[in-house]
Amino acid sequence: IFVTDHSAKIISSIEPKNGEEPMKPRKIVAHNGKIYAGTVDGYLLRIDTISYTIEDKIKTSPYPEDLLIYGNTLFVANSGYGYQNEVGYDNTVSAINLSTFKEDKKIELPAYNPVRLKKDNQGNIYELCWEIWQKTKSSLYKLNPSTYAVTKIADGGVGIEMVLSGDKLLIMKLDYEADATTFSYYNTKKGELINQSFITDGTIIEKGNSLTVDPVTENIYVGTGDYLT
Repeated sequence: IFVTDHSAKIISSIEPKNGEEPMKPRKIVAHNGKIYAGTVDGYLLRIDTISYTIEDKIKTSPYPEDLLIYGNTLFVANSGYGYQNEVGYDNTVSAINLSTFKEDKKIELPAYNPVRLKKDNQGNIYELCWEIWQKTKSSLYKLNPSTYAVTKIADGGVGIEMVLSGDKLLIMKLDYEADATTFSYYNTKKGELINQSFITDGTIIEKGNSLTVDPVTENIYVGTGDYLT
């Protein structure tokens, strides 16, 4: 993990290890003077931003994906790639109490391979489970961050990326077989999934692979690429 100043100059580095084995950091979030990083071998690290040292770690699941903080709880999407079960993936989200740095609950989802986590303005968290090749289709769930109750929004192939823009959860779907990128959105206020693109001028996006929104301008950015060139 590299630490840089505002000019992108490297001022320090952190090398997490489990014994002699590199822990391979994956996703990072910041909260109240601490950095939290998930690692490929299934840990969540707590790092001090003054000393750049690892203060503590907690076991979650292999290949944790998105990290999201709501109040004083950090939610970890446990994709569990390589998990020892029939599909080779996990189907849980860890709820970590940041005061105790312990897992309050491992929330079980109806689908495997949870990857993306987003929160809306109404106090809900959304979990996107990616498809598992030739085994499962992607699905979308709503999670209550207080009760940990899980509600299915849609399954059968929802998308690969999502991002919140106002009261719309924008969703991008990539059909690998048809080589087509399509879009939809979920109205977080009305609780409705709208299967139409948020792009209104007829622009066609090919090979979409990333999606984000500028929080200042509210411009939507779609990254494209074939992973080869």
